[in-house]
Amino acid sequence: MDHDKWVSDPEKRAFLLQIDLHEKMIPTKESMLVRHRTNEGPIFGGGHDLYISDSCETKNSCCYLGHTYNHEGTNKYVKGDQMTHTAISGAPNGNDFKIVEYEVYRVIYK
Repeated sequence: MDHDKWVSDPEKRAFLLQIDLHEKMIPTKESMLVRHRTNEGPIFGGGHDLYISDSCETKNSCCYLGHTYNHEGTNKYVKGDQMTHTAISGAPNGNDFKIVEYEVYRVIYK
């Protein structure tokens, strides 16, 4: 896998899942869905909808949900709104947060 390229999904099957709130964030476009870099954690969305820092146990990760991913359904999140940042990351102020635990899954369609 090339570690500095954006992954696209023309069928828009990718998604982010906020388990605590039972919310699925779906792509609003087909490109710039996930970026893998050697010296960083994963980046989801072209506007850093969700960025997991390589030192995620510190407060270096951030959430700017709404650029590439948004809530499934009619109640969309607003870019830059504190409620949006809090919904995905739990950050009470701003958009930076610290990771306690995360899991990444790959779903294979047959």
